[in-house]
Amino acid sequence: MTKYETNLLSVKRIVIKHPVGGLGDCLSLSTLPEMFARHGIDSYIHSSQRYNNEEVQNLVWKSNPYVKGVTDEPPNAGGCRDIGARMPDGKLVRCVEDLTLGFISRIEVRHDLLATNRYPSVYYAPRIIPRLRNIVIVDVGSISMASNIPAMLEYLDFVVSHYNYIGDNMRQVQFIQKVANNNLMLLTNVEQYTINSLEHYCDVLFSCHALITTHSGAHSLAIALRRDRPGPTIHCFCPYDQFNRGQFIYDNVRYYTYPI
Repeated sequence: MTKYETNLLSVKRIVIKHPVGGLGDCLSLSTLPEMFARHGIDSYIHSSQRYNNEEVQNLVWKSNPYVKGVTDEPPNAGGCRDIGARMPDGKLVRCVEDLTLGFISRIEVRHDLLATNRYPSVYYAPRIIPRLRNIVIVDVGSISMASNIPAMLEYLDFVVSHYNYIGDNMRQVQFIQKVANNNLMLLTNVEQYTINSLEHYCDVLFSCHALITTHSGAHSLAIALRRDRPGPTIHCFCPYDQFNRGQFIYDNVRYYTYPI
């Protein structure tokens, strides 16, 4: 029996809303519309959904062929299905999740679906940038996660040394549009690479040899683009508590954990 008031496989339409709306947050729900479409149920995004920037909305939802549009109807999917969310009667959602399942699979189970996907979905078809084939991309910026800067620098040094990455083959990304508030440090020994748009960044992440990043939207986006491909190698600097709770954690990333 479902722990929620309504089994979503019995409803006429799915209305998705995430309480935050960052890139990684939206991507965490990105498999749901296609999954519900297999049951003949249409998915919509709630009209009050906020986004860190419009490009997130365009990439995750507007380009998703299984999202039918926007509606004012009350949300029944997304944040309202999170553990700790409040039910309509005011009670908290409480349950024991199967932590042997991956992060995306657990979200699918919360929505009365079978655990199916290991990674988020992106429906944009990235274009290969040939000159990035041997390049290691560095993106340590984040909106939600302020990292321990000395520890992060140690992490960068370790990854570069351990994997024999060559400095001349490294590029630190800089975005035309502001996409991060934290960890905005400029690596003076790494050449800068300008990103013009989120779609351009998809092309970059799809084309590069490796990505060194933080536990941020870039990390989730790289996972969604790579899925079961052998590359790029993804290195992620991640807080202990997020890693131990399995939040935004995927099975094909090389994680480096640290206390906040």
